[in-house]
Amino acid sequence: MLLFKEANVDKTASNVKEFLTNDYQKLCAIAGANIKSPAISGLPTAPPAGNSKETQITEVMWARDILRIINQSINACSADSRKILLGKMDFEKDYILQNDLGVSHTKFYSMLRFAYNEFADAFEYRGRPLLKNKADLHIYDQ
Repeated sequence: MLLFKEANVDKTASNVKEFLTNDYQKLCAIAGANIKSPAISGLPTAPPAGNSKETQITEVMWARDILRIINQSINACSADSRKILLGKMDFEKDYILQNDLGVSHTKFYSMLRFAYNEFADAFEYRGRPLLKNKADLHIYDQ
C-alpha cells in the first residue's frame, strides 16, 4: 500500500526547474517592489477605486512569504541538493557544479533530478498552508 501518489520524477524535475527559474524571479521582483507613499496635494481628485496601496503591500508580503518558504524548503534538502539548487538559481554552469561535486556528467544529472524532486517534496509540505494545492509541484501520471 502506498501512502502517496507516485510522481513522474522527470516531469516533476522539469516543473520545479521552471518554478525556480521563472516564478522565483517574479516573486523576487514583487518582494522587492518599492511602494511609494501617496502624494498629497491641494488639488481635488477623483476617489480611487479600491485601495491600491493596500493591494500592493499585500502582494509584497505574499511574495516574501513564498520566498521564505522556498528558502526553508531548500534548507530542508540534503547538502548536495542544496548546493545544486542554489547553484542553478545563481545560474551557475552545470559543468562547474559537476566539478564542485566531483561527479561524472551522468551522475550529476541524476543528482540534479533528485534535487528538484527533493525540493518539490519539501516545498509541498511547507507551502501548503499558504498556497493550498498550488504548493504541489509534482507532476503525476494518470
